[in-house]
Order: sequence, then C-alpha cells, then structure tokens
Amino acid sequence: VRTVELAAYEIDRTEVTVRSYAACVAAGACSAAGEDSYCNWAKRTARGDHPINCVSWDDATAFCGWAGKRLPSESEWEFAARGSEAERYPWGSAEPRGQACWDGPGSDLLSGSRHGTCAVGSHASGKSPFGAVDMAGNVLEWTSAFYSDSYTADPSTTHRVNRGGSWITYEPNDLRASLRFRMKPARRDFTVGFRCVR
Repeated sequence: VRTVELAAYEIDRTEVTVRSYAACVAAGACSAAGEDSYCNWAKRTARGDHPINCVSWDDATAFCGWAGKRLPSESEWEFAARGSEAERYPWGSAEPRGQACWDGPGSDLLSGSRHGTCAVGSHASGKSPFGAVDMAGNVLEWTSAFYSDSYTADPSTTHRVNRGGSWITYEPNDLRASLRFRMKPARRDFTVGFRCVR
C-alpha cells in the first residue's frame, strides 16, 4: 500500500467501443484491430457497442491521441475504479455476482458459459464510485505505466500494465481493482481493450 497524489482528471465512463474505434480507423489515425475469432473487430457490424479488444498498446495510445485524450496512468485507473474509500471491487467489498461481465460463479451466466465480451455498460450495478462501468470484467485495460514490481518508472521493462479483469476471468480475486497484470505492448490479446483520460 502506498500514497499517491493525483491532479484532477476525467476518465471515460465506458471502455472504448468497436464503433468508436472504427471511426478512428476510418479517419486514418488508427490501425485495424486483430481479427481472430474472439476479436470484436472481426464481428464489428454486430458488436459496435462492445469494447474494442485485440489492440496493442500503440493502437490504444493512437486512439486516445486522436480523441484528444491519453491512456490513464496506473494510479489514475485504480483511483477511478476504487474511489477514495479504496474498495476491493468497483461496487464495494462484496464478491462479484452479476455486477461484471465475467465467467465465474455467480455471474449472470452459468460458470464457463461466457464466450465473449458484453456490450459496454450492460452491468451498471458494478459501476465505480465515480460512475465508470466495466472496470472489473469485460476487458482488461491498457494503462500508460511500465510494469515494475516496485511501482517505480522503469522504461527498460518490456511490459506495460493492464488492469481490471476480463470476460474470461473465473476467480473473483482476479476482478479486484488493485490487481495488476502485465503484457508486452505489441500484443493484441482478445482479453484486452482500454479507456482514455484527459
């Protein structure tokens, strides 16, 4: 546990959607996302209101810049998810049930039955104290931070931090707002998307 002081900022209420990302691609400012079977870009006509996934860290950074924003720092992301009371999950201390798009016991589907993301905002009961939705489940989210066990800025590392759990998450602990994941920035994973701040 550590204390961090943050300047005022705004964070997107939802994860960036396929429809919004497609507008950036059409404008020539973003590259097309991955098209594997679990990638929403491959089904963009039917999944316009789902989070964009299968995007690299550079793809996410390009979109946020095009939108006049940036990726959140790790601390900005966590504060938006936990609030000033530093709750375990965005909705509080209770273990997840139907508050998130996830695949574990108590989700809105039978465990092991989820086969992709959910429309953004479809689990509004899981919103954070500031009203941000899907900060647990749906897709992990890229941050601007380099991964370091000590939280110190280390640009020599090959990984970036992503936060928030995903639709394929099965264990409740993997949806905790304080949990950190790391991934190489060039990877386009079907569990990862993003939201922006300014």
